[in-house]
Amino acid sequence: IGKLTNGGEKPTSSIEIAKELGVKAPSAVDMIKKLESMGIVEHTPWRGVKLTDKGIMEYKMLIRKYKIIETYLHRICNMNLDEACECASKFDVYVPKKVIDTMCACMGHPKRCPHGDEIPSDRECCGVS
Repeated sequence: IGKLTNGGEKPTSSIEIAKELGVKAPSAVDMIKKLESMGIVEHTPWRGVKLTDKGIMEYKMLIRKYKIIETYLHRICNMNLDEACECASKFDVYVPKKVIDTMCACMGHPKRCPHGDEIPSDRECCGVS
């Protein structure tokens, strides 16, 4: 949802979410309802689904995890960029924040991933918001 809403900037439809996830619309609607009950998204009929402030924060932390792992695998483990991307996407959600922060500190708190994209910072780890 974060990707489809451009990080929370614009709403998206349940149909688009279903397409992105490769599921049928009713499954996407069930997921949207669950996320709404958790305060992650807001669904307005005929207007779409958008991330709440909490959802935007969660999305940024997921992006941070992925990009820190990708950067670590590329820089420290010397994996080529394609391999690092693929591997990071398979387990990023399972890595605890403490491990991500340790990896980040080990690399000197990188600001950008190997693709040149910004890595969201974390106040507790990097000392900035």
